[in-house]
Amino acid sequence: MSKLLAMMMNKGMPSRYQEVEYIESTGTQWIDTGLTANQDTTIKCKISNTKSGTQTMMGLRDGSSTLYGIGQQSTGNLLFAQYLDSGTNSRIISNVAGNDGVVRELEFRKNEFYIDNVLAGSLTFKTFASISTIKLFTLNTSTNGSIKMYNAQVLDGNMKVLKNFIPVYDTLTQKYGMWESVQGKFCGNDGTGDFIGA
Repeated sequence: MSKLLAMMMNKGMPSRYQEVEYIESTGTQWIDTGLTANQDTTIKCKISNTKSGTQTMMGLRDGSSTLYGIGQQSTGNLLFAQYLDSGTNSRIISNVAGNDGVVRELEFRKNEFYIDNVLAGSLTFKTFASISTIKLFTLNTSTNGSIKMYNAQVLDGNMKVLKNFIPVYDTLTQKYGMWESVQGKFCGNDGTGDFIGA
């Protein structure tokens, strides 16, 4: 994102919110974006992680079978996964470690997954419509990630930004969260405990 675009999208942020570099979940904090997804939805996040094992970066899960999101598999590599109600299992497992602490930009655009703007793989194009909403740091409020998130976005099929999340510190409540600049509102923790930030 260009500096000019970032400045435009930050416009209107009340002074009580101070932009920070990132917010970090310890495994129980998450944010609901309020948006459902379909096959044309793009989700993006900039993250770093030093934890091993399964980690969720961003996505959703409908019941026990339909999953859509970006995460880290149990062996530590970054992945995108989409499980449909038919039981079809589709996922991209990259050869890039997700737990080395490196800051990376991750993006799922239709059926393609990008790591730092480089195509990491693609899936057979499938159509779906979610019931659950896209969340940051979790899929279904129980499969949570312990990661640092530097920004996140949800875009429609025409690449229009629907949600733009900027890490902030609320100086009144002394809590970390995300400023959502499209609607112009603060999004706090929907889980338990508190985000860490810096």
